[in-house]
Amino acid sequence: MICVVLDYAPCLTVRRQVFIEEQGIAEIDEVDGRAPQAVHLLAPDAGRPIGAARILLDGKIGKLGRMCVLSEKRG
Repeated sequence: MICVVLDYAPCLTVRRQVFIEEQGIAEIDEVDGRAPQAVHLLAPDAGRPIGAARILLDGKIGKLGRMCVLSEKRG
């Protein structure tokens, strides 16, 4: 089940693990300041956040991005 969340802190935690810690993306590139204006999606497994994505809206168009899943849950 994927959830739209208002408190996007768990999404940022998953993104940090995947993009910054695992993939070595610079924090300045990952944390772009656009989180407050995005719609955040969270994928939980037994209550634990395992995946995340965001949708940035530009009028009627949405751009899906920052999609990630923890390494142990991929495949």
